Amino acid sequence: MKRLFSFIMFFVLAWTYGQNSIVGYEYWFDNNYNEKVNTVVAPVSILTINSSVATSNLVSGIHTFNIRSWDTNGLFSSTLSSFFYKVPTQSTLNRTIMNYEYWFDNDFANKVSVAANNQETFTLNTNVVPSTLAGGIHTFNIRFKDNTGLTSSTLSSFFYKVPAQSTLNRTIENYEYWFDNDYANKVLVAANNQETFTLNTNAVPSALAFGIHIFNIRFKDNTGLTSSTLSSFFYKVPDQSTFDRKIVTYEYWFDNDYANKVSETANNQETFTLNTNVIPTTLPNGIHTFNIRFKDSTTLSSSTLSSFFYKNQNGSLVLKNIVEYEYWFNDDYSNKIAIAITPSQTVNINTFIIPENSGLGIGTHQLNIRFKDDSNLWSSISTSEFNMSTLDIADNNLLKNIVLYPNPTDGYLNIELKQVYTEINIKVFDIRGIEVYHQNNQNTDKTEIHLDFASGMYFVNITADGKTCTKKILRK
Repeated sequence: MKRLFSFIMFFVLAWTYGQNSIVGYEYWFDNNYNEKVNTVVAPVSILTINSSVATSNLVSGIHTFNIRSWDTNGLFSSTLSSFFYKVPTQSTLNRTIMNYEYWFDNDFANKVSVAANNQETFTLNTNVVPSTLAGGIHTFNIRFKDNTGLTSSTLSSFFYKVPAQSTLNRTIENYEYWFDNDYANKVLVAANNQETFTLNTNAVPSALAFGIHIFNIRFKDNTGLTSSTLSSFFYKVPDQSTFDRKIVTYEYWFDNDYANKVSETANNQETFTLNTNVIPTTLPNGIHTFNIRFKDSTTLSSSTLSSFFYKNQNGSLVLKNIVEYEYWFNDDYSNKIAIAITPSQTVNINTFIIPENSGLGIGTHQLNIRFKDDSNLWSSISTSEFNMSTLDIADNNLLKNIVLYPNPTDGYLNIELKQVYTEINIKVFDIRGIEVYHQNNQNTDKTEIHLDFASGMYFVNITADGKTCTKKILRK
């Protein structure tokens, strides 16, 4: 029987300039990279993998599962590795829990063994803490044995047993707080035996230096027990921080090259927008990091803002031509429709054809589209929603009783409109949505068209005096 190993992986690949996407991943076991398995996926910026892979060639025991992804530029992510244990062959039998045993702390000698009646799953829902256990922190340990004689690993969890008086009506008697590690100068405050307490006051001493500090607080109840200490970081700003603070300078650099940073004045602005080309021509093509930080009128510097970008064509602005686009519906990238076009800086698309095998039913769906330029780079994916209904337009705008014959056709197609129309417009689209034929007629109730192109499925769109319909035909 084939042995399977289930895994869930989550990749995020985000470029702020190139808009690269994850297009595949590979995985292998242990150090056996030569037998890696490659999988190509629909381009996405976030990839979630929820799958099972065969482990029949692996021996029982501990192994390493390794996985990494690659993007549209052929760049690989770092490798994610995880240990797992392959159980012996008999694990494929109908295994049930026969019994379990638990104990406290390291007192395995006094473990408690309990029959589990051969259940596939087991929930322990009872009070198992012995009354003789002293108050305080303890460890609860439990493990299970199945009908093949195998024992699970031990599950351990910390818990706190409170003293017997904890069932009394306990209230907060006082609390104490201090800063950083200066417990010697703690402040003790009475809490007047409240059941809950909210500290809503300025507790920071004026003598505390500005910078990062730790605030620590703990509470004592009416039984004499003290809570654990709650600690939190905070930043004390200088006194002048309440002034009207403005940006006076900024500096930026690329990648980790801080030594060649560029410093500029910002003329005491409250807000600052960098709107210029700052990429040096000497920077090599590829992915880089842009870093920038600001300094205000109090000499404080902001944290560094970093962003990925992709540089090509030696930093010069080159207008690219679109040479191809592809679109697909929902997540069905495997049935994408790819269309090559005459190289152009812009492309206008006004028709999308839903293939017969798309399986789209009534309801809301997604249309995905992306474009490729003459450098073989893809754009980011544009997604929009549309609704499939029983009628895309109102009944009074439909041409009714239209007859097209013969269908299938060997090239000549007759169209009967059943009444005379003043202006008639006929368009034919292929399965990709490209218009392949166009004809206009006036003052007639019938016409004939000649489909002088390749065999396949086509769509005939007829508009007559403002009314319209679309028919599907097969060219033999």
